Amino acid sequence: RRDPIAIRDLAIGGRGLMEGGLRGPEVGRALNAAMEAVLANPSLNTPEALMGVVRGRAAISATG
Repeated sequence: RRDPIAIRDLAIGGRGLMEGGLRGPEVGRALNAAMEAVLANPSLNTPEALMGVVRGRAAISATG
C-alpha cells in the first residue's frame, strides 16, 4: 500500500464527513486538514484517526 498523496487517497471522504454532520465548505476544510495530518504522518490514514483530526479541528474552530 502506498502513502496517500491526494485527498482521494484518504481513509475518509466527503460523504462520511457529511454523514458525521459537516456541511458545505466545512467538508473541504476538514478534508484539507486530514490531508495535512496524513502528509505529516501517514500512519494517521485510518478512519478513526482522521475523524479524531477532524473533530479536533472543529473544536479548535468553535473556540476561536
